[in-house]
Amino acid sequence: MYIIKTSTNNYKIRIRIPDRLKNVFNKREINKSLKTKSYKDAIIKSKPIIKLYRKIELLSDTGICDLSELSELVKKFNDRFKLSNPSTTVMNNKKIKTHKECLEKFKEYYLDESVVTSKRVSVVNFLEDVFLPVIGSNIPIKSSDFKKLLEVKKTLQELPKRNIQQYRELSVEQLLKMTIPTEDRITNATLHFYFANIKRFYSYCLAQRYIDINPTDFITIKLESDSQ
Repeated sequence: MYIIKTSTNNYKIRIRIPDRLKNVFNKREINKSLKTKSYKDAIIKSKPIIKLYRKIELLSDTGICDLSELSELVKKFNDRFKLSNPSTTVMNNKKIKTHKECLEKFKEYYLDESVVTSKRVSVVNFLEDVFLPVIGSNIPIKSSDFKKLLEVKKTLQELPKRNIQQYRELSVEQLLKMTIPTEDRITNATLHFYFANIKRFYSYCLAQRYIDINPTDFITIKLESDSQ
């Protein structure tokens, strides 16, 4: 973050956006005129901008907010300080069509080296190894609706528990061709975990405007009778 004197002797604040937040802000840096020639006044005027920016940065790094919530905070940030809400994402999204393409973008965002954890890696592994084969790599992202996600839910329910020896080395594609005995199938608790990961992916897609609605918002999974 810098307080810079411009060629007209006014001060402005410049904040360089880190890679992990570029998908949220849709820009590389923030430039805001502080409309003062006094450095002391510039420091005072910059404080609320820096405070709110750091709040967004902290919420992103701690994972307290998902991407759609962060995007809403950024919009409020831009509106409060009269910064532009760029439409570059909408323009770029014309090239983003399939689930596979969207997952690649999600992976770039979610596995940013500054915040990557083993939990985040496991989320991406599930989406790549399980969800993508079930939903279909080349299925258009905009075709994901309530009906499609119900089909995904039904298919996932029929997959086996991975701690059973005979299924460990089989791919999802192989498992989908099998009829798994009811007693070997995943529990509702596992299904709930799977859909939490899928919801995280679609929240990203919604924030990036690849889709107009998150289809997982309408999917419910009962947990009261689960047993592991």
